[in-house]
This record gives sequence, C-alpha cells and structure tokens, in this order.
Amino acid sequence: MVNFNSISVSFQNHISNLINYQDQTPLRKISTVALCILSVGIPLIIAYRTFSYCFAGTPTKTTTPTQPYSDLGNEALKFARQELQSDSSIKPAIFQSGYYDKKQTKQPTNSEIALLTTLSKKAGKGYFANEQELEKSSRYINLAFATSNLTLDDLEPFTQKIGKGFLNLLFREEKRTYTQALTKQDSYLYRTFFYLPLAYLNVRHPKGKSEEYINAFYKEGTSQYNWRMLYNEYCDRVRSYVAEEELEKADKRFVKWTRKDESLETFSLSTGTMPS
Repeated sequence: MVNFNSISVSFQNHISNLINYQDQTPLRKISTVALCILSVGIPLIIAYRTFSYCFAGTPTKTTTPTQPYSDLGNEALKFARQELQSDSSIKPAIFQSGYYDKKQTKQPTNSEIALLTTLSKKAGKGYFANEQELEKSSRYINLAFATSNLTLDDLEPFTQKIGKGFLNLLFREEKRTYTQALTKQDSYLYRTFFYLPLAYLNVRHPKGKSEEYINAFYKEGTSQYNWRMLYNEYCDRVRSYVAEEELEKADKRFVKWTRKDESLETFSLSTGTMPS
C-alpha cells in the first residue's frame, strides 16, 4: 500500500531544501516554489477533472423518448429527406445564438438539421398562407416538422458531446439536462425548436382566411387536418423528452408555443414572443 504521509513529508523536505539552497536569490527561490506548485497542481487538476467527469451524475430526462413517429410523421420526414437528396447544392445553415458569434455557438450533431434549416428558412421567407396553394403550405409544414423533430432527436448526442475532449478535463462544461440544452441560448437548439410552431401559426392564423379554410383543420382528410396532426405530434414529442413543468420553469415561451390544437374554440393564437 502507498504511504501518502511519507510521500507528503518527502515532498515538503524537497521543497524546503530547494528554497534554502544558499546560492539562490530571493527571486529564484520564488520561481522554484512556483514551479514545484505547478508541477504538482496541474496533474492533480487533471486527475480531479477526470474523476468528476467519469463519475458525474446522469442528467435527468436523457432517455430515448417513448413517443415514436406516426405514419404521417414518418411521411413528413421522408419528404424532407427526399428534398435534401434531390438538391446537392443546398448549403448548411451556420447558427449564431444571441450575443455569441458563430464560432462560439454550438452547431447540430446531426448534419441534416443544418441543411433542413436552409430549406425551412427559404420556404418560410415572406410566407403568406394562400388558400389556393395548399401544396406550398404542405411543403413548408413538412420541412419545419423535420427540422424541429430532428432537433429533439439530436438532444441525446448533443448533451453527451458536451464536456468531452482533453481541454474539458481542465475546463469542463457542466453536463446539461435536455431542458437546459433547449433553453440555454448558446446553441442552435433554441432556434430550430420553434420552426414548426411558427410554421403552423402561419398556416393556421385566421387573418385573411375563409371560414371554410379554418374549419378544414378539424375535418379529417384535408391538408389542414394533416398539418394540425403533425403539429400536435410535435407537441407530444416535446413532452416525451422534457417535463412540461420543468420546461415552463426554465422558459415558459417553450411551453406557450407548443400547446396542442385540439379544437377551434380552445386553441390559442396568443403565443407571445420567441427567444431572440
């Protein structure tokens, strides 16, 4: 067994001998002490960081969600991926968050998200839901559905990646729960989370729409009904990753923008602002 007391005494004697060496100037003695402290301190820091990283507690809500994709959801994902495959010239979006520059902002783990963000932005730019252009609106919803849902699916690899690498043994980031990952404004997540809710609000808002168009959201077999089902599926999937009360406590806007549309009378269009 290692005798740590004898090692400690030996080390103290070694430092004492170095300091008391008569030929050393006071400045040299100070430098010697500093060097001794650094030579022992850095390995201790690395050892501590390694130990704390390996044995840190597991964040809450990091299990695979129990909410699978519906057939309609899988169709929307398939449509979005076909769009990516049909155009190899699509440039991936580079995210910038809040006051962080692009280099400091954490980018997606899944490369599809950055590409779909480009398509979703283009589909939603200057968008106005025209009752005669249902196909255009369906494309917009499908792309936004894929972008936001793949964001949720990226939570597990994203949170697992935080804190890895040699430098993080010295300067380790704290592990994050899924709620913290979504709401902390230093990554792409808090932006793409809102792509589908915003797209749905655009197609669902009654301004300039006929009564027949709005009523179709509650009539099975219509395009509008399918959009509502996709939006509601996303709301359910959000809550399969994070507890609603936990999300509301962190940032209530994430909850307000993901309230299910279950009836014409109860659905609220008053969602408020989004994180900037």
